[in-house]
Amino acid sequence: MIVPSASMALIENLPISVILLNRDLEVLHTNLFAGSYLTSQDTLTVKAGHLVCKNPENTQMISRAVERACDADTPSGGAVVTSLLDPRSLNRVILKIVTINEYWLASTDTGPNEQVVAMMVEFGQISETGAKGLIDTFDLSPAEFDILKKLASGLVPKQIAYERGSELWTVRTHIRNIKAKMDCRTDNELIILFNRFARF
Repeated sequence: MIVPSASMALIENLPISVILLNRDLEVLHTNLFAGSYLTSQDTLTVKAGHLVCKNPENTQMISRAVERACDADTPSGGAVVTSLLDPRSLNRVILKIVTINEYWLASTDTGPNEQVVAMMVEFGQISETGAKGLIDTFDLSPAEFDILKKLASGLVPKQIAYERGSELWTVRTHIRNIKAKMDCRTDNELIILFNRFARF
């Protein structure tokens, strides 16, 4: 059995969706609320603690990708990048699968199925359904949503102001208002919440 170590908490603050799972596709830890967010998509679902896809062929494809990462002929394992088509939003779901080393885990069993990988999930584009849900849920204005989208793409407020042709203080005021509406304290929390809604 694998026991998540304290360092797993680090993924909670990443502005990206991460799923830790073993060779059997058993989900050990994730920074997503599986029942609420993953199951809202047809592409990825957590059932009985395992990661599955509505299309069984996609599940098999993920399983093979995990096997390839675990079996890579390098001391630290390997990395595999693959993608799925999300049938609901018709966007590409990009999966980056990398093996995890012993610093991330406290293991009481080193059996073959106990190798662990981190699967990073990214959408190639923003789901329109998710974006509308974000706007409706938090009553965001079009300007606020545009600024939040740019912030989540990695731009800093100064770059956002330049792209929008607006003053820096205006962008910062919008970001403060967005944080208040979404009950977030940091930019990172905003980005994580944005990814959960708009990309899932």
